[in-house]
Amino acid sequence: MSDPAGARLARNTRPLITVTEALNTQLRAWGLDVPEAEPTLAAAYEQSLLYGEHTWGGSCEWVGRNGKHSYGEEFKKDRAQGRFQRSEASWEEHTGYIQQARNLIAPVLEKNLEALAQAVNTRGRRIVVYNPLPWKRDDLVSVRWEGTTVAALRPVDGGEGLPVDTTGGEVRFVARDLPPMGYRTYVQESKIERQKPARDRLETPFFKAKLDLARGVVCSLVDKRSGRELVDGSASVGLGQYLYERFDSNQVRLYCRTYTRGADWTAADFGKPGLPTAEQCPYQAVSPENFKLRLEQTPVSVTAVMEAQGGHASARCRHDASRPLSRPALCRPGNDPLRQAVGPLAGSRLALSAAQDQPAAVPPGPAGLHH
Repeated sequence: MSDPAGARLARNTRPLITVTEALNTQLRAWGLDVPEAEPTLAAAYEQSLLYGEHTWGGSCEWVGRNGKHSYGEEFKKDRAQGRFQRSEASWEEHTGYIQQARNLIAPVLEKNLEALAQAVNTRGRRIVVYNPLPWKRDDLVSVRWEGTTVAALRPVDGGEGLPVDTTGGEVRFVARDLPPMGYRTYVQESKIERQKPARDRLETPFFKAKLDLARGVVCSLVDKRSGRELVDGSASVGLGQYLYERFDSNQVRLYCRTYTRGADWTAADFGKPGLPTAEQCPYQAVSPENFKLRLEQTPVSVTAVMEAQGGHASARCRHDASRPLSRPALCRPGNDPLRQAVGPLAGSRLALSAAQDQPAAVPPGPAGLHH
């Protein structure tokens, strides 16, 4: 067994503990009346450490190391009858540590962000973006927005207007020049027009990408700042390609022998018991072909969606952002336990908050903070 949902939660929660610690310290230093977060932070750190501790849930012996391994409908039947209940409960107990860390830190961070947004000396509705990193950055911001329609935003400390995407009840835009461990405030602005993208390529101030519809991949990605081609055109697998693989027991055994030093127990814990041999069912790989292209344009990004029978892939470029995103879609593998799907994914997030029309005094802070 594994815990991908818990691992994802840990990767997202752990940085927010330090973000909360830094922001709470800054707010109190600036004279804002916010509660001391140290007790909550200590408890959240403890829960995070407990999640990372090696003693995880029950091992495979709990369902029988040398017993049968069921798949598909047989697995569903065994699970319904409670065969894995003890093992699953032990894993849920361990995942509970990082869930508790999240539950401790999320409301404290939210209240601190709200306190910052309310304290900024700007009239009217605004969005305040806090950068917890110790260096200046640009990044994509997404915030829930209700009521008036937003055509564009501008930073109140000066600068050009920014295009926004308002689909799905959110406002999304690229915030630029966010000061290290500081914040910027954005208010509504008039609409900004964007040119329509070309049909065969994606281009931003940073990257230029070309697409291969025959394979559904990005066949060229040029960094315009250096002129460097980032795609290896001679590689057997393309950038962003959806690759559907089915392995045999010979390959799994070789993997265990190579990377786990050949111990007897590794095949049961790290292998896939019940796989056929290469003679019975050798390794197979397949990818969709002959894709159709659909471009989706928003004020902050352009996405090329390539669709074919069996799946689709997409490549997205944000306007004014320094990295592209490639995301192959995952098809349903059905009940075949021998198949796996692979592909590159990328993403990021940023702590932020929005405030209503309640102007207050700007908190005194070190030079370089924008308001």
